[in-house]
Amino acid sequence: MFDEEMMKSGASPRADNYRAWAITKKGLWITFDPYAVAPYAAGPQHVLVPYSVLKDILKPDGLVATIAG
Repeated sequence: MFDEEMMKSGASPRADNYRAWAITKKGLWITFDPYAVAPYAAGPQHVLVPYSVLKDILKPDGLVATIAG
């Protein structure tokens, strides 16, 4: 079911791979389009990037930093 090339292409650093995202209380939630990183049968593919990983790039007085605490 896993296809390494599909994942590499779908998770590559291109803006269109990361157009579905949300700011949550726990971190940045990224949802990938079907077939972007896995077959459709694998179900929805998403990742949560915790704020602890993003802390060095967040603007200290920005909205996200206030949510991140």
